[in-house]
Amino acid sequence: MPQVIKAVNENNQLNQTSSSGISAFEALKGLDREGSKKAIAARLFRNEEKQEDPVDLGYRLSEGERVEPITPDSPEALEIYRHSTAHLL
Repeated sequence: MPQVIKAVNENNQLNQTSSSGISAFEALKGLDREGSKKAIAARLFRNEEKQEDPVDLGYRLSEGERVEPITPDSPEALEIYRHSTAHLL
C-alpha cells in the first residue's frame, strides 16, 4: 500500500503524494516549485505534531509526516545558519 506524504506551504495549502520515501525538498517542490528554491530547511510534523528540531532538505519522509518550508526570512533561519556555519569552523 502506498504511503501518503503531505507537504504544506506557508499559506497552509496541502500537497499530497503517494511516493514513499521522497525527500523534504521533493515534497516542497511538488507544492510550490519556485518557493521550494528559497527553502533552507524544513519544519517536520509527525502525526500532526511539530517536531522540536528542523530537518534538512534531504530528509526522507515517512508515513504520517508532513513538512513546511523554512526560508531565510523565517524565525528559525538564523539558528540554522549559525548551526551550519559552526560545522565550517
